[in-house]
Amino acid sequence: MIKFIKSVKDDIAKKDVYVWNVNVDSMNLFVSLGIMLIDIKGFVLPQGNNLKGDNTIMNRPLVTIEEFNQKFNAVLITADYCVTIKEAEHLINKPIFKFTEILSINQSLYNKNIYLYGIGQGAKEISENLFKENIKVRGYVVTQTYRGGVYT
Repeated sequence: MIKFIKSVKDDIAKKDVYVWNVNVDSMNLFVSLGIMLIDIKGFVLPQGNNLKGDNTIMNRPLVTIEEFNQKFNAVLITADYCVTIKEAEHLINKPIFKFTEILSINQSLYNKNIYLYGIGQGAKEISENLFKENIKVRGYVVTQTYRGGVYT
């Protein structure tokens, strides 16, 4: 079974998750959270956006900062590099997190037989990160044992 190495922290996953703004970064964030099975409740727009016409994107509502502030159990997630949130932070009365701040090692990986595909640099980095978390990699799966001086 394929598993994510990192997942969204449980305390965040239990909240109503909103994504900041509508742009390329927020769409990437939407997809990343979606494949981790986080149900995005909507998108929060910066000040000065007049909502007209269809107020949804990706089947999720577009909300103003004022509407977001009225949500009871909400958190706001931004891309790791986000300039526009700086201008609005003082207007938002809910927790704001960067994407990498809400991630932790997937708890379902502990006490499992972990096999990584490949033995290149990526697998080395993943192995080192799992080792730091006391998760043992049991083995590696390869399709080619040696190619041009590099193990794959």
